[in-house]
Amino acid sequence: MDARTLVTLLAAGRVAVGTAAFLAPQKFASGWIGTSAAQPGVSVAVRAYAVRDLALGVGTLAALGDPTRSRAWLEAGILSDSGDAAATIMARRELPRLTSLAVFGVAVGAAWIGAMARAGIAGGDGAA
Repeated sequence: MDARTLVTLLAAGRVAVGTAAFLAPQKFASGWIGTSAAQPGVSVAVRAYAVRDLALGVGTLAALGDPTRSRAWLEAGILSDSGDAAATIMARRELPRLTSLAVFGVAVGAAWIGAMARAGIAGGDGAA
C-alpha cells in the first residue's frame, strides 16, 4: 500500500471516529473509560477530543497532494495518538482492562501507521 492510500485511510478513520464520538460521546467514552463515562462533564471532554480528531482528519485530507502539508498533519496526528496512548497507560488502573488495552493498541497502531505514511511521503512512495 502506498503512502497516499495510508494517509487517506487514516484520515477517513479520524473523520469517522471524530464524528461518532461527537454525536454519541457517552457511548464512545464507555468503551474507553467504562462507567466513568456517565459522569457529568465527560461529554464535554469527549466532544473536544472528537473535534480534534475530526480536524486532524479533515486537515490531512485537505493536504493530500502537498507532501509538506501532509507531513505536518501526519506529525500532528502522531503526536495526538501518542498522547492518547500515554494518557490511557497513565490511567490504566482506573480503566476497564480489556477496553483500555484495545484503545491503547488502536492509538499506538494509528501513530505507527501515521509514522509509516510520513516516512513514505518523505521517501517519495506515493507522495500524499
